[in-house]
Amino acid sequence: MRETQPRPTRDGRPSRPGRSRLAAGLLLVLALAAAACSGSGEGTPTSTTVPAATSQPGLGDLRPPQGDYLAGCAAETARDLTAFEAVLAEGEPTLPELCAVVGPPDWEDGSGLLIVIYDLDDGGRVWLGYGGPQDLVYARWIGPGGDERVLFGF
Repeated sequence: MRETQPRPTRDGRPSRPGRSRLAAGLLLVLALAAAACSGSGEGTPTSTTVPAATSQPGLGDLRPPQGDYLAGCAAETARDLTAFEAVLAEGEPTLPELCAVVGPPDWEDGSGLLIVIYDLDDGGRVWLGYGGPQDLVYARWIGPGGDERVLFGF
C-alpha cells in the first residue's frame, strides 16, 4: 500500500486530511437545524408574539399580564390619563392599590422591573415600573406620536 503525503495548503502549511469533510458536515448540521427552527408556521407556536402595534422599540415584547396582584383589580380598566394622575397625586400606590382603582393592565414588560402598561383611549399608554409589588419606581405617559411625560420618578 502506498502511503500518501498530505499536500501543503496555499500558505505552505501541511493540510489536515478530513478537515474539509468535518467542515462540510458541520455546515450541513447547521443548515438542518436552521430549517427545523424556521418550521412551516403550522402547529403550536414556540413563543408568544405580540402584534407589532403593541410593541415599543427597545422595550422588549409585551406580554399579557399575569400575577397575584390581578386578583384585587377593579372590574374595568381605566382608559383616561386623568384616572392615573389622580391615583398618583395621592402618593406612591402599590401595584395592588393601583390595580384596585384603575383595573388590570393590558400588558406587562420587563425582566428586572415589572412594568405594567395601560392602553388609553387617546392612543397613548401609561407605563408604570415596579421594583416589587410595593415599590413604584416610575410612571410615564407615552402619547401616540411618541411624546412623553413623566408622571412619577424619572
